[in-house]
Amino acid sequence: MSLKVKSLKTDFIRFVVPTIFTIWIYHFYIIADGIFVSRGVSQIGLGAVNIAHPYTNVLFSIGVLIAVGTSTITAIYMGRKETKYANAIFTQSIIVLGVIGLVITMAVMLNLDYIASFLGAKDETFHMVREYIRGIAPFSTSLILSYYLEVLIKTDGYPYKAMIIVAIGCGINCVLDYLFIFIFNLGVWGAAFATGLSQTLIVTLYLCHFIFGKSGFRLTKFKTDFNLLGRVALIGVPEGITELCTGLTVFMFNRVIISFLGEGAIVYYTVSAYVSTLVIMTMVAIAHGIQPLVSFYLGRGDLDKCKKLLKYGFAVSGTISFIAFLGTNLLANQIVGAFFDDPTSKEFLASVYVFRKFSLSFLFVGISVVISGFLTAMGQPRGAFIISLGRGFALPVGVLMALAYATGGSGIWWAQAIAELVCVVIAVALLAGEKKHFGKLKLGNMVKK
Repeated sequence: MSLKVKSLKTDFIRFVVPTIFTIWIYHFYIIADGIFVSRGVSQIGLGAVNIAHPYTNVLFSIGVLIAVGTSTITAIYMGRKETKYANAIFTQSIIVLGVIGLVITMAVMLNLDYIASFLGAKDETFHMVREYIRGIAPFSTSLILSYYLEVLIKTDGYPYKAMIIVAIGCGINCVLDYLFIFIFNLGVWGAAFATGLSQTLIVTLYLCHFIFGKSGFRLTKFKTDFNLLGRVALIGVPEGITELCTGLTVFMFNRVIISFLGEGAIVYYTVSAYVSTLVIMTMVAIAHGIQPLVSFYLGRGDLDKCKKLLKYGFAVSGTISFIAFLGTNLLANQIVGAFFDDPTSKEFLASVYVFRKFSLSFLFVGISVVISGFLTAMGQPRGAFIISLGRGFALPVGVLMALAYATGGSGIWWAQAIAELVCVVIAVALLAGEKKHFGKLKLGNMVKK
């Protein structure tokens, strides 16, 4: 791992800043699809893309699950200068994810109607959701591997290269979106297919780095070790849950909105879901940015640097949280206006109202996400698991259902903010409780010698 060890702040900035930009670019894929579909197909199409969104979250969560566990263990081995074992873990994870992607593709393509119905699509949106899934499903392996390889190329010490590759893919995605939707009239299927092609390009560029570039990782022969895979998955579970639950929360909101307010109200929530996910994933990017550094210094036994990295993470996440809250309130009309042509329409005004309610949650999300990522990097997945499951699913869904039944649906827009506030209290308590275990990670015989 290439580190400027003379300055911890330099390494923090070098890893965190490009990771944040990379996450923003990744998320712009989804936003671009929404904008192009809204303006080139219909606002019903915009709602359909949002309904289909949890499917891509599932794919990304699988990639994160294995990537974070692999990154944590390989970074520790690299800190110990045991590159042979790091390469074996790296290679096995790629093969496993490739197989998982192929199985998902076949299963989904054979059950498109069921998947669309399960996601919540009904009369107006069913066909469009089905078409979006049909366009993205053949590229399931690419979506999984793109996230995995993006995390590992940063662990390899090339965070800016990861950012550049993702930016190239995003540019290609926007061009293809325009061509497929506005020129060839391929509708929501075209938007999904464009995303799949651009993700495949990203995977190709990443693999070129690891095969032909100056990479510390190399594809190598390995002995299949399911015990190793289980340990990788165990460490990566909290961050995988964070990604997965982002989609599950959207899924549950969609279900509750349709049940209490009607299918048309999905459009009100869509812009809030896009921006809320962007803010959450920005915090996840901070956690992912410090993760390889924390694990590397943990491998060297330097706990002071690990704790300093946590403080840096708090400072950056707190600043971004405040800016996100203030900026989204001041620019709510402009942000929502990117998706709607008529600023006097019912859909536009309702979306702005919902958007401002959701923005309150931005003030609280950073602390719990950074703590979860830090505990994962320190090899303490238990506390991270509780935080991720709580803030990502249990708390939002519990508060959502309570408010829905208590207010008849009108109060559900406060659910995210209340859930995030409660999770901060839980996360701080767990961090205090886990401190005594720092430095006690037992890797064991991770790779057969």
